[in-house]
Amino acid sequence: MFSQPSQFGYDKATVIFSPDGRIIQVEYAREAVKMGSTAVGLKTETCVILAGQKRSFELIESADKVFKIDDHIASTFSGYSADGRALLQRARIEAQIERITYGEVIDPEVLSEKIGDYLQSFTQYGGVRPFGIAVLFGSVYEKETSLYFIDPGGAIFSCLATAIGANEGAAKEVLKKGYKKSLAKKAAMKLAIDALKSSLEEDQNSITVEMAIVETKDGKVQILSQKDIDEILKA
Repeated sequence: MFSQPSQFGYDKATVIFSPDGRIIQVEYAREAVKMGSTAVGLKTETCVILAGQKRSFELIESADKVFKIDDHIASTFSGYSADGRALLQRARIEAQIERITYGEVIDPEVLSEKIGDYLQSFTQYGGVRPFGIAVLFGSVYEKETSLYFIDPGGAIFSCLATAIGANEGAAKEVLKKGYKKSLAKKAAMKLAIDALKSSLEEDQNSITVEMAIVETKDGKVQILSQKDIDEILKA
């Protein structure tokens, strides 16, 4: 008896819908996201926080987990790191094009739409594959905090708090229980770290975190190391 091809051949290209209306390659890309280290984002009335778990490997220094896109926009991603590096570089270019063309910083909603459109374009043409990442953009723009989630298919969501990556469901449960838009900065930082810890299957005390904060008081991205985070939480 012959075995059936995977998904009856509907996963061979992004331009083919399965009979139930799914693009199987995009679903595979979403599974790739779940293989990446966990990242969380949340926005309050006064700040936006993005935080990610930095994985360590023997004889290899851990890679950065949060990134500065422009002075007012931070980002993190989960999934294939090479895909993430390429996409964040494109986001930086879009931000610089806005500055050069109009002399203004880019609206994070506009940037999210541009990146979402770019990701979506990889679901329409033969000979390409979807990006194997999900992205979070956190920003303060015109004194308002914003947090956007973009999935591998190009769908864009404005969020109060969310998590992406390995065991993201456990992290989201912690965020749901502890989130309030009125959280102070230190409480929001602690909630983000607790959410990351909940996603770990190993020793939670050994987690290494990198965090980006954008506050309404100055609207500038701050990238914090584990040492910086520990000092703020102890103060």
